[in-house]
Amino acid sequence: MIGKICLFTEELHPPFDEGYKNFTYHLFRQAAETCEVLRLGCGDPGVIDVQVHADKLLLSGDIRRAIRAFRPDAVIYVPIASATSASFIRARILRRYARGAPVAMIGLQPREYPRLLRPVLRAIAPSTIYVQAEVSRRTLEAMGINAGTIQAGVDSEKFRPVAPSEKDRLREKYGIAPESFVALHVGHISERRNLRVMADAGSIPGVRSVVVGSTSTPQDAGLAQWLRENGVLVLDVYIEGIEELYQLSDLYVFPVIESTAAIELPLSVLEAMACNLPVVATRFGGLADHFAEGEGLYLADDSEQLIEKLRLARRSPEVSTRAMVAPYTWQAVVEKLFCEMERLRSADHRDHDGIGSSHR
Repeated sequence: MIGKICLFTEELHPPFDEGYKNFTYHLFRQAAETCEVLRLGCGDPGVIDVQVHADKLLLSGDIRRAIRAFRPDAVIYVPIASATSASFIRARILRRYARGAPVAMIGLQPREYPRLLRPVLRAIAPSTIYVQAEVSRRTLEAMGINAGTIQAGVDSEKFRPVAPSEKDRLREKYGIAPESFVALHVGHISERRNLRVMADAGSIPGVRSVVVGSTSTPQDAGLAQWLRENGVLVLDVYIEGIEELYQLSDLYVFPVIESTAAIELPLSVLEAMACNLPVVATRFGGLADHFAEGEGLYLADDSEQLIEKLRLARRSPEVSTRAMVAPYTWQAVVEKLFCEMERLRSADHRDHDGIGSSHR
């Protein structure tokens, strides 16, 4: 296993209730339990070791001094805006600060790159870019950029099924009738997430549709009001015990179609599966790359099929989604990533690209 890893992100402030923040928070926490790490950025002191501020190009004496004093074997960069063209430049600068140590960038959402800019990006690309969907990996490799895939993790101790009596208690707590069939969605309240389909779900007799909105990003107040007027229970305040909403539910719905409206392996889907809920989702991002349909997971091609499969899931008692995410622990994510970084470092030592002098 690789010895010293520097992890960098621009900022990481609570609450950790949306994809990028949630992923980065757990990655940084688990990494500190796995090997010697330096966690740089601006944000929560519980997961950031050294607070640093910089301009958009990371031209910062504080960052350079912190990285060079640590002397990392590799750097992992999680851009807040995913793998944009500007993130390529920042990754290159981080590599200079690290005296040529390999740099991996993690892109949680797909990005488009102008054709004329692609040769430049290929020339300055980090050692590798890890994405969560095969289509994104193939796009980068077609540009001549080294790319791989990385899964996301889930805390299966926090997100777990509960007994029927506990489910009834939670429904009473949140004002939901015990006899309802609860269809849940957790995420940004935004038109980009195709949330109006939740009203269609709630129009099915006996179904109570619930949407829990992230507070980390601006919410579409007009959409939230429309959902309420059409029978959806909208909870748009921060809920610390978000696992309770999954535990009181009967089914999870992920209706997102637009490719950049969520991270490519949505954490809310993994959390619902860890609670052993049946999940009805669009074929979004990397979901079909990581999971085969069946055993309580239903994948739909469009909104109409989503509702059809919701009706089917409601009639099908066989669910084993928790078993499907058993390998998706944060420990497994970090161990695989660090093994990849060791491979990159070994390859880099064999074929040094001439950026700076040897860092060791």
